[in-house]
Amino acid sequence: MIRQMEVRNLSKRTIKTYCQVVEHLARYYHRCPSKISGDEVNAYLLYLITDRKLAWSSVNQAMCGIRFFHTAVLGHTEPGFHIPPRKREQRLPEVLSRSEVLRLIHAHPQLLYRAALHVLYGSGLRVSEAARLKITDIDSEQMRVRVEQGKGKKDRYTVLPQATLELLRSYYRLHRPEGWLFPGRHPSNYISINAIQRAFHKACTCAGIRKPGGVHSLRHCFATHHLQMGTDLATLQRMLGHTSLRTTARYLHVVIDPQGRIRNPLDEAMPQV
Repeated sequence: MIRQMEVRNLSKRTIKTYCQVVEHLARYYHRCPSKISGDEVNAYLLYLITDRKLAWSSVNQAMCGIRFFHTAVLGHTEPGFHIPPRKREQRLPEVLSRSEVLRLIHAHPQLLYRAALHVLYGSGLRVSEAARLKITDIDSEQMRVRVEQGKGKKDRYTVLPQATLELLRSYYRLHRPEGWLFPGRHPSNYISINAIQRAFHKACTCAGIRKPGGVHSLRHCFATHHLQMGTDLATLQRMLGHTSLRTTARYLHVVIDPQGRIRNPLDEAMPQV
């Protein structure tokens, strides 16, 4: 199965996810997955929906992994199972204010993690992209960050704020990394995504921020705050690395009156105090 995915040039993350999906199916029935029928797969997917109460996207991901195994590995022309289509829930991202973000990214006691959180927000990166940054990806002359093979296996450039650059210079003088900007426990590997996620939650605790959301919320904050400051959608789309402008445009639902031009009738009716 891994060989078939590598031939199709699927990402490492997709390969890992699909393997986990098939492994979980096999453990559920205590049988080799090649011996599990389509009806049994349907029952397993129903179990994920009704008993595990997984999000629809997670169930769909499980179905895609199992379907790949049946079609590409077992050679079935029709997988024999399905889940009924469902409209995806539209949820607006939880966005911190600019003052909350500043408190958060400076709250962690370790400089390495402060630098990582600074890059996530300052450049609008996904956590996997920030973890894989190399020192050579930081272009201080043109004040930009190179994202190599981001989501969808695309390269792009995004902004490098002056404040982020200054913090990265302090971090570099102290830690002297080589190769990876944020190395893991072994210098030959980059920092783990879980380590950055834990650092985010620790920084939230230190900063006294209790709003829900994970480290990806820093990317949402980057997009929302840029729209509030007047950055156009097309530019923001390129910085975020979105394939479709519709994906970027969803942040417009979070931004209310960025220019302060809306006058509220209730405020107009109430006497001034």
